[in-house]
Amino acid sequence: MSTQSSLPVAQRIPTLDIVRGFALLGILIMNIPGFSTSFYAEADGSHLWPGRLDQLAEQARDLLFSGKFNSMFSLLFGIGFTIQFARLQERDPAHATGIYLRRLLVLGMFGLIHAAVFWTGDVLHIYAVLGLAFGAAFTVIFALNRVPGPSPIKLLGSVCYWSSRLALMLFYVLSIVRIAQTPAGARLLAPLGVCGRMPLTNYLMQTLLCTALFYGWGFGLWGRVGPAAGIGLALLLYFCIQVPWSMWWLRRHERGPLEALWARLTYGGAGAARPAPASPARGPAA
Repeated sequence: MSTQSSLPVAQRIPTLDIVRGFALLGILIMNIPGFSTSFYAEADGSHLWPGRLDQLAEQARDLLFSGKFNSMFSLLFGIGFTIQFARLQERDPAHATGIYLRRLLVLGMFGLIHAAVFWTGDVLHIYAVLGLAFGAAFTVIFALNRVPGPSPIKLLGSVCYWSSRLALMLFYVLSIVRIAQTPAGARLLAPLGVCGRMPLTNYLMQTLLCTALFYGWGFGLWGRVGPAAGIGLALLLYFCIQVPWSMWWLRRHERGPLEALWARLTYGGAGAARPAPASPARGPAA
């Protein structure tokens, strides 16, 4: 077993943590409908939530969030793996490939368990203009053609939709990176960075929170939360539960509990969780 351990906190890239935190928020907003209603709802072209506010919220959610944040989250996992693999090759080239594959295997195990047992949904300006122009096109097309079956206009809507996902996702990432480079922006986005330091834990925690809210063993809100309330609920869960809990945990530990387990299964004892480093003692007042 290699003596290498997972990436120390001091070597993390704060901006990537902020983008990860933003992706986690968007994923929660998009996943709540899947937790609270059937995946097949509205497949026949009908409106499950006919209220005007809910329809506007549904259109805004599809325009601004749908497909952007799971791809962002995947992109960030890929960036993280690339950085870690490069550092492993520098420090321990003989074991780098084995450790990398083992880390992927452990992550795959988490994903399989999550998908099979808990949640089946597991998985600048130019970009903004392109993304919004396409977001806008597919929203109008599908809003005016909510009937079953294929058609040329719906095919055009699908092309616009898939094009918007990549363009708007890149706009979000580049905007956050630019804002995070300023002191004021870094302070504003700090709560996202806290959640982004423990993305695996927070992603799986969202399943726990949502199943507790919507399934029968919990509060039983299945089918009772529309798009407008769902967006508000996602913001509430993220900023009132996940952000405070992440801040509390990371004051006491270097990484999240599932990140620590992932490191232990990958690196052995060398990757075990360690207490958060104590703040340096202050000297006597002048």
